[in-house]
Amino acid sequence: MTIAQGVSKQAKMKEEVDWGVVPAAAGSKALRRVTLDVSLKKDTYESKEIRTDAQVVDMRHGMRKVEGSLKSEVNPGDQAPFIAGILRRDFTAGKTTGAASISVVADGYVRAAGSFITDGFQVGSVVRAVGLVNAANNGSNFFVTEVTALKLKGLLINGDSLVVEAAAAGVVLTEPGKRTFVPKTGHTRKSWSMESWYSDVLESEVYTGLKATEASYNLPATGMAEFEVKFLGKDVKTAKVEYFTNPIEAGTTAALAAVNGVVVFGGTRMTLATALQLNINGNASTEAVIGSNSAPEIFSGRVTVSGTASVFFQDGVERDKFLNETEAPVFCVFTSSSAKDADFVAITLPRVKYSSADKDDGEKGLIQTIAFTALRGIGVNQENTTIAVQDTQA
Repeated sequence: MTIAQGVSKQAKMKEEVDWGVVPAAAGSKALRRVTLDVSLKKDTYESKEIRTDAQVVDMRHGMRKVEGSLKSEVNPGDQAPFIAGILRRDFTAGKTTGAASISVVADGYVRAAGSFITDGFQVGSVVRAVGLVNAANNGSNFFVTEVTALKLKGLLINGDSLVVEAAAAGVVLTEPGKRTFVPKTGHTRKSWSMESWYSDVLESEVYTGLKATEASYNLPATGMAEFEVKFLGKDVKTAKVEYFTNPIEAGTTAALAAVNGVVVFGGTRMTLATALQLNINGNASTEAVIGSNSAPEIFSGRVTVSGTASVFFQDGVERDKFLNETEAPVFCVFTSSSAKDADFVAITLPRVKYSSADKDDGEKGLIQTIAFTALRGIGVNQENTTIAVQDTQA
């Protein structure tokens, strides 16, 4: 007797053209996973008939729906489709200056003419330069902390220092990869069909109409950065043969670890954080209808973002933001290595309010846990959105 094993299970997916309709097999992609537990669920109804034999004689199945989650390590590019689905906007190319006369100062880049603001650069984004005379200044991940018309101020993510140099013509600053955010209008609607192929027992389960409804990042001080995305879907189709044959191979980008990167709370770089969790919820729901055993649609609600950060307690700065209801931005950039041009995922929360600032106790370093809620950005030189994500492999 053969028993299905996790190492023999293959997970594949492809975006649907029409919700709930399995797309053509060609062009599917294999998924990287730690676990995938998507399955069909059914409402059930038990008879309430009162009988002299004091027993229940019937139970019926009701609406069918798919629920579950995919857990994985955070890898640039791999989570981008799901983030785009929850935020309801495709990733698009980052901003660029085009060729310009730009010099390098100790804390950033200065241009002779034009405007970084007009070009669309925002606080919290990551840029790279090409065309500078000093090779050390080219291709480095530079985290932007302040934007004016003629200057981008910030720091190199890997801890190196910029080399000061005079203006050079033809320099280009670009946001590598692509960015997405919650848009004001023009929200997209993405769904996927996902197959679990149990190759050792020759069983296929293709789940249809899957929409990414909620995602969470878990960034511990030790270990890999973790990602979980939850799904709601329509139905399942079973077979004895594989449907998504010859999928595009899963990506090979290195997993991210929270020890490589930058975390900034309210303009201050956090060097004593022990953990960071972030949750993005699309608040999706389904409703049953008469005459059908599946939902007619998955309905989207508001996009809400919340999280917690655990930090060694050294002063009252973050506590007082909670006490005074002070708003502050939160920026996180995590890289795949300490290389100057390492792949990364950058998360921008332009406007955050703290909802608690609790401290533990014990014979150890005391830790303050800050809970926060992200709000739509309304400031200058920041995205007018709740959350923005930049991914070098999106």
